[in-house]
Amino acid sequence: MQSYKTVSFSVNEAGTIGELSLDRASKKNALSILFFSELPSILEYIDSLTNLRVLILSGKGKVFSAGLDLKDAVTVMNPETDSDD
Repeated sequence: MQSYKTVSFSVNEAGTIGELSLDRASKKNALSILFFSELPSILEYIDSLTNLRVLILSGKGKVFSAGLDLKDAVTVMNPETDSDD
């Protein structure tokens, strides 16, 4: 499995329980453009795990997710504006 910048994934030894964690605690796990570009790949990998029976969704840090990263949304609407990750 490749590494990702916005999420981490682990699975137990039996391969039956996986944990997908949002991994941008410094940004309250806001969902960025990069997250949405990484998501199809990680979901395809998770789907390939035939023994997986449970998937736990979590967020690193104190917050599960603040929702959409508004700085990225502004960048999409106004490409001249830079977003700092």
